[in-house]
Amino acid sequence: MREFEISDAIHGEPQQVWDVFTDFSAYGEWNRLIPVASGSVVPGARLDLRIERGGLRVPFRPTVVSADPPHAWALAASVGHRSLIHMVHHFTISGTAPDLQLQQRWEATGALVPPLWFVLCRSMERFHQLGSDLNERLATLGKP
Repeated sequence: MREFEISDAIHGEPQQVWDVFTDFSAYGEWNRLIPVASGSVVPGARLDLRIERGGLRVPFRPTVVSADPPHAWALAASVGHRSLIHMVHHFTISGTAPDLQLQQRWEATGALVPPLWFVLCRSMERFHQLGSDLNERLATLGKP
């Protein structure tokens, strides 16, 4: 198993951050990385996401594997069969308001993970954009 983690400073209250972060219907208004999203943050639910990549909106349908509002949730998805590439993406909101951290951690397993690790890391690194966009959205809504 390989792991990758990024962290971004987020300014707000945990419940405020959670509410904005999990309101998929509003993603098109603020989220440049994932401009289209639907579903619920409920374990077992399947999300319907469109990830912006080079001018295209690539479909992505992960499954919610855990949810602990307003602090954490995780998604899982596989590329092809689970034995090829399987990834779990953890989101954690931590710290003391209004100076919080959005931590994102990926766990990757499968036969194709080692040879593709560099490419996977570059893709995961793009998720800093999510933290930046989330901060901008909170400021627009008048959150601390």
